Amino acid sequence: MTIDFDILIVGSGPSGVMAAEGSVASGLRVGMIDVGYASALGSAPEIPFAKLKQSPALQEALQHKGDPKAPIKTGVHLTPFRAHTIQDTEWRLPIQSTDFFPLQSLAKGGLSASWGAASFTYTPSELQKMGLPDLQSYYEQVATKIGISGPAGSPICAIKNKQSGLNLDDNATRIWAAYGQQSQRFNQKGLYLEPASVAALSKAHDNRMAHPYYDTDFWNNPGNSVFRADFWVDRLIARHDNFTYLPSCLVLKFQTDPHSGLVTLIFTDLKTGQPSSLTARKVMLCAGAINSYRIAAASLGHVGQKNPLLCNPYRMISLIHGPMLGKKGKEERYSLAQLFALFTPRSTSDPLSLQFYSYRSLLLYRLIAQTPLPVWAARWWWRALVESLVIVGVHYPATIQLNNWLCLEKSDHSSTEALPILTMGYEKTASPIPFKLLRLFMALRCFPMGIINSQPGGSIHYAGTLPMIDKSKACTQVPGFESALTTEAQDASLSMCPNVHVLDGSPWRFLPAKGLTVTLMANSLRLSTQIAVTLKQQGVQ
Repeated sequence: MTIDFDILIVGSGPSGVMAAEGSVASGLRVGMIDVGYASALGSAPEIPFAKLKQSPALQEALQHKGDPKAPIKTGVHLTPFRAHTIQDTEWRLPIQSTDFFPLQSLAKGGLSASWGAASFTYTPSELQKMGLPDLQSYYEQVATKIGISGPAGSPICAIKNKQSGLNLDDNATRIWAAYGQQSQRFNQKGLYLEPASVAALSKAHDNRMAHPYYDTDFWNNPGNSVFRADFWVDRLIARHDNFTYLPSCLVLKFQTDPHSGLVTLIFTDLKTGQPSSLTARKVMLCAGAINSYRIAAASLGHVGQKNPLLCNPYRMISLIHGPMLGKKGKEERYSLAQLFALFTPRSTSDPLSLQFYSYRSLLLYRLIAQTPLPVWAARWWWRALVESLVIVGVHYPATIQLNNWLCLEKSDHSSTEALPILTMGYEKTASPIPFKLLRLFMALRCFPMGIINSQPGGSIHYAGTLPMIDKSKACTQVPGFESALTTEAQDASLSMCPNVHVLDGSPWRFLPAKGLTVTLMANSLRLSTQIAVTLKQQGVQ
């Protein structure tokens, strides 16, 4: 049997590119297979937002924005130049569910194409709940590679190797100052606040430019100042002769040879529509928690049986920041998270995670369309408020629950241009915003205007679909999911398939409230380095 690659990675998102980073240094033949859609509109002009919103390129792009009065749903935040993030997912990655609405991606770089770049680390106790070891050295390695800017000594993003933080906008500057005047009082009431740590450069680094403060982070990426996995794929291609990128390929399933252990990946070449295959010593699934499970279940015939699903419950609070009401903010700013906070409702509970954003660089047409006023009045209303509008995303931790699951459906027909259908069930839990938190916002002179209860899946944080088990311990099952597909704790290999490893969030058994992307990368770097070393020790050249 011909061996095409030593290591073959499925997916080009953050965990995928770090799997490649951990593998290529070994000198092994590394491939990455992906659909890899890019924007049909190209890139938005690299000019400040004040000019961009008047540009012909943007006016043309807005013709593709869809119905502004459509119901709010997952992915509505995507600007036209990032719409390719979810291209073709409804029919190539089909889901049947009436109560869970995830965001999936077939784009080059995966969901990082529209990632807000918010960077968090998990505490030792959080990692232990997830089933992960200490990741501190890998957090530092990831920060060295991608560049993270933020405050030193942060407990929310506890990485030493940071650049200085980006300049806060007017809203965040005033909120941070108000917090500083009474920080001890806020801390006693359970609120801890700090400037955000983001995967963006405040100083030029490794042929990437410093952030230009164009306020267009959700439209383009001038000088690759913000880490996004799509351009990282190009860097891997340019810098490593032993790395190969294979786009326009939809992975359907894998087969393992019972004698040699080699893994054959079966996929459709979307350029020709024809089925094809590649064989590797090791396969690393980095397709995201939902689709890594889908591929594994399709490969192993795990049909009609439920596996768990983790997703952070998510709420959004719109605030009017009093000191900025009616004032004009500075044009030079960035659009990503400005402030982070942790709020602990009770001393015994896991903290909620908060991210503060300003709204200005997201166009007002949707707010206007959703406002129950005449268009002229709604336009006037939002123009008066937009500079003082602050959006706070509130994330809650998630644990494995019996009523939160996904399952591969049996189908009478198969398509080579789409994956099998998944059904999902998700119990929408009551996660109210504590009134105490709203009072603390008002103490920061931020006055609640509304709360949006996003539908399940809206946080875009998914994990736990192939939970890890430790065979050295007595319990080797997931309570309530005794027939579930699982992974091995030691090397994230899929049970019964020792040469198929799952390097995204699928094996995690707990999902903290803080964002998961930097931990995805750190853990993927750890595992891929370990797997590559093992192959070298086995004599693979």
